[in-house]
Amino acid sequence: MTKKLIFTAILATIATIAVLTAKSTQNAKESELLMASIEAVAQSEPGKNFGPAKIEKCANKTQHMKLCMCQPGYPECTETPCF
Repeated sequence: MTKKLIFTAILATIATIAVLTAKSTQNAKESELLMASIEAVAQSEPGKNFGPAKIEKCANKTQHMKLCMCQPGYPECTETPCF
């Protein structure tokens, strides 16, 4: 009788762990999908950049570009490609 109770308790524990693992995996996949959707929407919307701006060297090290530092309280800023 005691062996049957122990066996049943072990099976119940294993089943509980399996169910919880499946739920957490599903939640992680849903979370990744939600973050990808949010990122896609954010990239499609035009955003405003705010100053101050700084001049940085481009990858070729001969040209420069203006980058906005996006700090609140500054006027709107327009970034430029390499010039």
